[in-house]
Amino acid sequence: MHEAPGRTHLALRGTAGAPVSLVELEGQRGKAEVVAVGSLRGLTVVTRHRTERDGRERSYLVMHARLARPGPQVTAGSSLGPLALVGFLDASGIFELDVRELLDATAVMPTTLTGLEGASLGFSVDPRNLLPLRP
Repeated sequence: MHEAPGRTHLALRGTAGAPVSLVELEGQRGKAEVVAVGSLRGLTVVTRHRTERDGRERSYLVMHARLARPGPQVTAGSSLGPLALVGFLDASGIFELDVRELLDATAVMPTTLTGLEGASLGFSVDPRNLLPLRP
């Protein structure tokens, strides 16, 4: 895991061109919504996930970064189910996963990718704390 100031994310190594699938978060309710697709840290796909945790609704933005191209169904506003194809790794073979918990689960999303990283929206969380535990 790499840490940058104000941000905690996972950096995973794979093979260039390998598919990247959507991960359902622990306690997730419904499908994830694609909020944005564009250039931020390489090609980046941002999805919004709603969960039920500790008796309350929470909302998270998941940034899938360093992609070569998005999956065929990945456009802003589309819904993605578990294991949906998010995209394909770029030539570096490094995939970055960054998760931000939103301060307001009903917040209206900014229209720019840089706005989605803004501290006023929420705070970074370690993605490993939100991945479902599997036996």
